[in-house]
Amino acid sequence: GGWDSETDGAQDWDLFLRVVLSGARVRHVPYVLYHWRQVPTSVSIGGFSAKPYAMEGQLNALRKYLPEAGWPGALPEFEGDYIRIKWSPIESRISVIIVGTGLKPSTIDPDIEVLVADGRDLIADLDAAIERARGDVIVILDAGFVPRSPDWFGELAFPLINPAVSMVAGKIIDQRGGIIDYGVFFQNWIVRPALRHMPERYYGPYGGAGWYHNVSAAAAGAVAFRRTLWAQFGGFGSFSASGRADLGFSLAAARTGRIFANPFAVFTSPSGKPSVFETTLPELQWAAIRTALPGGDPYLNPNMEVERVPGVPNIVLPSVPTEHAAAQGYAAEAGYFAHAMDVSRVDVEASIAACGSMPDGPLRHVLWLIPDFHVPFFGGIHTILRTAEYLRVHHGVKQSFAVTADDNPEIIRARMAKAFPELAARAEIKLLPGNGPMPSFGRVDVAFATLWTTAFSLLRMRDVRQKCYFLQDWEPLFYPAGTLSGLVEATYRFGFHAICNTPSLAESYRAMGGTADHFLPAVDTNIFHARGRAVRRKDDPFVLFCYGRPTTPRNCFEALAEGLSSLKRNYKDRLDIVFAGGTWDPADFGLGGLGRNLGLLSYAGTGQLYRAVDAGIVAMATRHPSYLPFELMASGAAVVTTRNIYTSWLLKDQENCLLCETARSDIVRAVSTLIDNPDIRDRIAANGEQVVARDHSDWDRTCRQIVANIRALVE
Repeated sequence: GGWDSETDGAQDWDLFLRVVLSGARVRHVPYVLYHWRQVPTSVSIGGFSAKPYAMEGQLNALRKYLPEAGWPGALPEFEGDYIRIKWSPIESRISVIIVGTGLKPSTIDPDIEVLVADGRDLIADLDAAIERARGDVIVILDAGFVPRSPDWFGELAFPLINPAVSMVAGKIIDQRGGIIDYGVFFQNWIVRPALRHMPERYYGPYGGAGWYHNVSAAAAGAVAFRRTLWAQFGGFGSFSASGRADLGFSLAAARTGRIFANPFAVFTSPSGKPSVFETTLPELQWAAIRTALPGGDPYLNPNMEVERVPGVPNIVLPSVPTEHAAAQGYAAEAGYFAHAMDVSRVDVEASIAACGSMPDGPLRHVLWLIPDFHVPFFGGIHTILRTAEYLRVHHGVKQSFAVTADDNPEIIRARMAKAFPELAARAEIKLLPGNGPMPSFGRVDVAFATLWTTAFSLLRMRDVRQKCYFLQDWEPLFYPAGTLSGLVEATYRFGFHAICNTPSLAESYRAMGGTADHFLPAVDTNIFHARGRAVRRKDDPFVLFCYGRPTTPRNCFEALAEGLSSLKRNYKDRLDIVFAGGTWDPADFGLGGLGRNLGLLSYAGTGQLYRAVDAGIVAMATRHPSYLPFELMASGAAVVTTRNIYTSWLLKDQENCLLCETARSDIVRAVSTLIDNPDIRDRIAANGEQVVARDHSDWDRTCRQIVANIRALVE
């Protein structure tokens, strides 16, 4: 139809929107074909002052588009730097469901039906409230969220006048203006809340947080949808088996229409916490995501990643050759810590003397110095949180956490709540600065350093009766011999008593001149068990799990890659290799076609994976076996792992596992033995399952031992 002079200054908008309305398919061409000239008369330099008519051109393009796209009566207008759509009211009746308690019904239009779902069973109560509702449009609002403007329910409900929209989602911010929820991304079948912790006026490769967006799913803390959609899917409860029922519901909704993220439906979370759905429900299982989005997230450009800064899209740039990147990374890290982590023998002696001057007494207060974490289910942090919860519940001991993080402490609390909600609700949480003033926790009976960097902070603390290490790996081996390994070893001479995860770590710590007790780790048998394992048929391929982490040297990725490549050449389709444990693309390491990488799985999803594989191979070059052999054994999978004198107390070759050297041919030998001899695989798997059931299946027993060791120090 030619150019429209009413859209001068915004002809590109008009062209793109007309193409979209024509029904034409739009494809991405992965080449730079167009450059925006930067001249004084261009908006790219002069802004709208260079072309004041461009603003009206943009609005005119949208005035033409919106009615044709399904929004009759919608009017675009500028609100500051952003365009806001004034929606025409929807004729349907609206019902608002308040999830939880807190929001006063007086904040809602009196003509709008309001129901409350605040029982113990979140999803069942929500479905029951929707069943009672009389509205044709359902609006859900978390009781912990406060609407920014009185027309909030219209911003959620009115865009549904367009039949192509299945659901509308709002934007949740904290009191500092940081984004908590604005839809989610999915990458490597992991949920990443979009733009979390970014400022409300974020602008980056993904665009602006003040823009309208399509998303594949959204948390149900502030959403609207038609009642018919809920009925079509059988309610939220139909998705409970997959974990996050709200995300499962919206993934299904996305198959019927758009999930429309509205930046002007804004809500504040005074607590800084995300929705009750995220803080109380299990994580969405990776299998459910994979089924819904087999080709990946359609609203996340394949040239972007959201792993490095979780939920924040960044363009994937060509990587530096590995050997150069490793050298540069080590030098920078070593230089930083050599400057930041300083100590003298005088500091150590003063710390020991200060603790020694305090009398014995009852155990009332424990402080944990922990690194930042995003997932509370990983082995090390999970053990710390589990021990803290046991001390709180069974012994009434106050629990405090000093966290080396830049986040709001309430964000840390929300992450902790995913695994231990009562601990998160009652614990004291403060941020731990680098070399700045230490936060005050009052009188502390026992304080634990849990990573070598936190030991330097603990050394400076006063008013602590007993300083300890909670040692879960031999951390000098995380680095090449040099500055960093030397700094780690120095912390083992700070005079802290060590509570060690496994006997070999306790022996190693004593060899450094320290005192130590140990405990035996356990597994959560609700997650890691062999119940429901599929019986392998004769012609099924042998499914091998590999703990693949290319950027973590202690997991020997290079040797595993060589061995698995040889195995795949030997067995071809008879061998199905599945990686997990890190987000990376096999093709980037010359392993395209070798196997699938599932990335970082949810806690429950990890157990499901282990029950689906015949065997798992794990390489560990430090002095702890890692939790994976325990979890694989408990799940009925045979274990192949590297020889290590420090893990021989658990891993017995030809009995409960097969051991191999960290070399290609021996890896091939060990795995081939299991593939070619199903009876050997079954015997080793059964023996491993028995070992875990006998010695490593009772976390209460483990925690009792830890508590007894702690009490002996201070009482």
